Amino acid sequence: MVKYRTCYDNGKYNKCIYGRKANTYELGNLFYGPVILGVEVRKQLGHRFIYRVQPGNGYANSIVGKRYQQKYDYFVPDSINNTAGELARVCLRNAVSAWQALSEEEKETWRAKENYIQKIPGYNLFIRQYFKDNYAMAYQTLIYDVVIDAAGGGDYTSIATALTTEGSNKSFFVRRGTYAETTDIIPEDSQIIFFDRVIINFSAGKHYNMITSGQYSTLAGYCEITGDGKDCRLFDSRQNLINAENLILKITPSANLQIVADTRIIFVSGVSCIFNFHASTITLTSPDSAYVASFLSTDCYKSKLLLSLNTFTLTGGTAAIGFDGLATFGDYNIFTVLINSVTTATGNTGRGLMLNVGSDNNTVLGVSMGCDNSNAQDGGSNNNINALAH
Repeated sequence: MVKYRTCYDNGKYNKCIYGRKANTYELGNLFYGPVILGVEVRKQLGHRFIYRVQPGNGYANSIVGKRYQQKYDYFVPDSINNTAGELARVCLRNAVSAWQALSEEEKETWRAKENYIQKIPGYNLFIRQYFKDNYAMAYQTLIYDVVIDAAGGGDYTSIATALTTEGSNKSFFVRRGTYAETTDIIPEDSQIIFFDRVIINFSAGKHYNMITSGQYSTLAGYCEITGDGKDCRLFDSRQNLINAENLILKITPSANLQIVADTRIIFVSGVSCIFNFHASTITLTSPDSAYVASFLSTDCYKSKLLLSLNTFTLTGGTAAIGFDGLATFGDYNIFTVLINSVTTATGNTGRGLMLNVGSDNNTVLGVSMGCDNSNAQDGGSNNNINALAH
């Protein structure tokens, strides 16, 4: 026998308001009124009413093990025909059309996958793959001003050309791939750049150049920079307010980069900047008999930098002064260092962290170990390296 119960909406469904009394009936069987119902069925009648059957969950006066029918006025969900969903609807229509355009042999190829891909019908597998291949690219075009694609599917194939041509206050999506850049990459002011697992391979003497422009920029994603750099420098930033907190920037010098006096593979200056630099296993040579050089050199002010340097090995040269993993002349910065080893084949002058004279009031966190001269050396004043394991 069907009984009326007082039941309240749980707020989880369209047009449901938490705590509002619904027109709800307890069902003793699966048949009620003009509708044949099953558990968790939702059905509309004549664009006038919506009936829904739900199992009781023990909340809002519902009993576990019971079934309840609810009746609502008919409505069109907010998710139908809205502007935000148009891109997905267009992609779905195109996916269906693409399926219909397949030959029977091609469709059978997709259907054959049903047996070993979670029993998903071949049609659904095709639609899913179509979305993976097309929807993301369409979405990139929708939310970014410019799409860069080394394979030719975007607005530009060169990062350097795109950033210079489009100018400041633009957003860029750099699709995954390897970009052979033959000129310096010089960002303009206030650009937003997202790198989707990108490798930048600079030709000889070229580098990522933020010396005279690029302030207020935002960088995110994953980017690996390779090459021998300009004057042995692969990345050079001297602008203020660069936010690269959500960018993993991997620096991989080529074997052609030779350490000479005053080499700074990475140099960062400026106020209120955030960078995350990473490097794995690097072996370089030096033709010089005496020099001071570093992997990351900075004179930032009130900035936050992370350096993850796994293993750095330097061969050749006497290295009378030394090579540093991170060397700083800056003040009021926060440095996080994860240095596994910095070693030199001759001279034993590899150092992990070097706080030079004049580098004051910095905080250093992390680990600096395995360096053949000094894991950490503090030549400044009021620096806090208590949280550095060394």
